[in-house]
Amino acid sequence: MNIAYKPYLLEFKHPFGVSSNTRKNTLSIFIRIDNGKWSGYGEACLPPYLGETEDETLAFFEKCSELLSAYKGDFSITELLTKTDVLSPGCNAAKAAIDIALHDLKGKMLGKPCYALFGLEKSQPRATAFTIGIDNEARLEQKIIEASDFKILKIKAGTADDKRLIRQIRKFTYKPLYVDVNQGWKDWHTVINRA
Repeated sequence: MNIAYKPYLLEFKHPFGVSSNTRKNTLSIFIRIDNGKWSGYGEACLPPYLGETEDETLAFFEKCSELLSAYKGDFSITELLTKTDVLSPGCNAAKAAIDIALHDLKGKMLGKPCYALFGLEKSQPRATAFTIGIDNEARLEQKIIEASDFKILKIKAGTADDKRLIRQIRKFTYKPLYVDVNQGWKDWHTVINRA
């Protein structure tokens, strides 16, 4: 098998605010693992707060290239993931990309969707959430309008006044909300006081 990868800087339509930072883009490295007939795809997403760099991620994929080249036909996902895990400490985004690509490849080889690889039954479709980053009230309103096709909103929180943030959002929608604080609440006292 062989691996190919390419970095992309994904530019956001709106600045994306979380408790620790606001950014306008995120680096992702997309990978493809080929076995000659099929290709499996994965992605290593590298938001700055994770502390993983492009250079470290690319170096990890280089190490994986040599390992994967020894596999010509069928393979064990568990065996390969165990071997890639010890190539370098950390590199969790890169390891996730390898995991995703191997599952995609194996599923294509066997003609099975991912849930079947895990011995699971097909579930009913579920509504997915649209994520809205921390922002000012005018941009929150615009983002909520743009998310009109979604039944659920995931709200990034972890501000100095999360109750105010939710009150602002409730001016524009009563859709169900998920709250994601991205490490913004550091201890249980904060959770009790802000929830």
